Amino acid sequence: MESSGKGAGPTGMIKHRQTGEYYKGNGQWTIDRAEAMQFDNLSVVVNEARAHSLEDCCEFVVEVAGQVGFRILLPL
Repeated sequence: MESSGKGAGPTGMIKHRQTGEYYKGNGQWTIDRAEAMQFDNLSVVVNEARAHSLEDCCEFVVEVAGQVGFRILLPL
């Protein structure tokens, strides 16, 4: 699992809406959430989505540690 920021707050990952796969980085996908690229900086998410044309097919899933079941889904 790769981190793309330096914060200690909520983290998230990019998820493909149709396949349910998670973005692994470098244009690769995985079904395993543990292998997904973790983001803690929204500007990095936007840059990654633009670089790999993920804007219309994916969403950014934010989860907060210690808040089981709490998720925010943001379309890209």
